[in-house]
Amino acid sequence: MSACHLKEKKTLCFGGERNASCAALSSGRDCGNLRHPKCYLHVAKEDRLTEPTRPDPWGERLPRRLGLWSAVAVVIGSTIGSGIFRTPALVAQKIDDVPLFLLAWVIGGAVAICGALTYAELAAKFPRSGGIYVFLREAFGPLPAFLFGWAELLIIRPGAYGAIGITSSGYALRAVGLDPEAIAMAGVGVRADQLLGAALIILVAVVNYHGIRKGAVLQNLSTLFKVGALAALILLGFAFGSGMGPGEMLSQHASVATSPFLLAMVSILWAYDGWADLAFVGGEVQRSPAQSSQSTLHRDRPGGCRST
Repeated sequence: MSACHLKEKKTLCFGGERNASCAALSSGRDCGNLRHPKCYLHVAKEDRLTEPTRPDPWGERLPRRLGLWSAVAVVIGSTIGSGIFRTPALVAQKIDDVPLFLLAWVIGGAVAICGALTYAELAAKFPRSGGIYVFLREAFGPLPAFLFGWAELLIIRPGAYGAIGITSSGYALRAVGLDPEAIAMAGVGVRADQLLGAALIILVAVVNYHGIRKGAVLQNLSTLFKVGALAALILLGFAFGSGMGPGEMLSQHASVATSPFLLAMVSILWAYDGWADLAFVGGEVQRSPAQSSQSTLHRDRPGGCRST
């Protein structure tokens, strides 16, 4: 039991009395308000408050169990998805000019970096689960956030997961010598890649249902395999390539219209997509007391934990 829950000790963190342990942790600062991050983290550590019932200083009720490397794996694993294995060939068909082809990928990467840096600032300001929903609610009010939330649930995410699942299952079936377009369920006309893609989505959902730790392990393993696959493709390209030099490669020019270039940019941005996904689990990412104090100074109140 935490000292903040023992009335006989009269050291409630909610009241105005000083908690000696919490004060020592805060280096002498007054600690009379549980909403201050250091008070909350101290009480949670003593009392093992991992159940999603008591809100933290930002109003989040989910336990923060995602560490730094798990959060990095979420970003890498979400960005390096099925798109990067499928879209380069489609982009090359639309942009037959090699310098323009490379420039398109550089532009897409710059857009992704700008978006990721923007979301990093927003996620640090509002470390809540929900991602774009939270940002829209804080910026424009509840109605746009409400509409986006339902669109995300019913249209955006199901479509994205379906595309990723079918692409992944198609590559998996080809790897074992099976035809992805073969009819797996003749009565309803379901193809093999569709059936396996649905099974993969259900598997990921079941793992995440059993806890954030198991989901993080699955995310880390899948990220490791995807990064390894990309590294293997790069090494194979250097090992078995035609030996064309950079000058000869960049000298391959062709006429490219504006419409094909812009269509190719859509595919490129889809391949880069995923940098915003960590914000959706922002309420489950661990935060150090120093980071928490810096981001919640505006929340401090008289009688609570005041920083000097």
